[in-house]
Amino acid sequence: MGNIEMDQLTQRIKSLQNKVTRKKNLEDMIADLENERAVLEEKENILESLRDKEQTDVNKLKGLSLSSVYYSITGRKEEQLQKESKEAYVASVKYERICTQLKTINQDIQRYEEELEDLSSCEGEYEQLLNEKKEIMKKTDSLNGPKIFKLENELSALKKQGKELNEAYSIGKSVINKIHSITQSLDSAEGWGTWDLLGGGLVSNIAKHSHLDEAEQEIQQLQTLLEKYKEELEDVKIQSEVHAKVSGFLYFADFFFDGIFADWTVLNHIQTSQNKIEDIHKQVRQMQKHLDDTKKEIQNKIQQTQEKLEQVILN
Repeated sequence: MGNIEMDQLTQRIKSLQNKVTRKKNLEDMIADLENERAVLEEKENILESLRDKEQTDVNKLKGLSLSSVYYSITGRKEEQLQKESKEAYVASVKYERICTQLKTINQDIQRYEEELEDLSSCEGEYEQLLNEKKEIMKKTDSLNGPKIFKLENELSALKKQGKELNEAYSIGKSVINKIHSITQSLDSAEGWGTWDLLGGGLVSNIAKHSHLDEAEQEIQQLQTLLEKYKEELEDVKIQSEVHAKVSGFLYFADFFFDGIFADWTVLNHIQTSQNKIEDIHKQVRQMQKHLDDTKKEIQNKIQQTQEKLEQVILN
């Protein structure tokens, strides 16, 4: 490809780049207008109700309602009618103003959406031509070709790192959801355990151990999730493991012997488990924050590197 053809290709790419920028701006403007429209629609409903109410009050005074008779007898009907009419007028003006604003916003949204539709393919065309020129430069441009290779390798490494962070973060969310479920089971078990200690009997005993069984199963699932979580965190490690398991011996001692010592021991183990689960919850939340912050840093680096690559291709 000759210099003239390359220059023409560059100009086409830059033209498409401007269209891509315009498309993003239009999308942002539409989103802002839709948010504004939602607020105005809520106000419109309120003002419409107020307008109707004020007009109803006026109509009642003009008719043969109790309020009309009352103000006629007291000699204040004209005064009250003027007051109600003024309030009805003010409410109507406010309502019409909101309606006008909504109409303008809807027109703007429609106009922007029509323009946006014309730009629907610009991003794909931009990427296609950009890649076309990039491949040509990698083969023919001894100065910028190596720069492109270097930036591409950086992008690839950053995207791989971003993918790993997203996978770890996703598992972390599952860990937190499981912790919430375990906490609910342990809290329920503690409540029934306290009731059982105070003489709740067989029903409270069964209920308590039902929740303990649920918690134990979920803790096993949590341990599996934590192992997956730690595998994904190559450079970030969880510093404690879950040891919150309810002893099988305590289960049978409490159920069959139902002694005060066994009950207190079960409650103590429940509370110990709650504390350990809360410790894990705190650690995972801290880890998730670290992951989220790192994800944002990587995303910024990806964007900056992509911009550098495009500059090399277009300049």
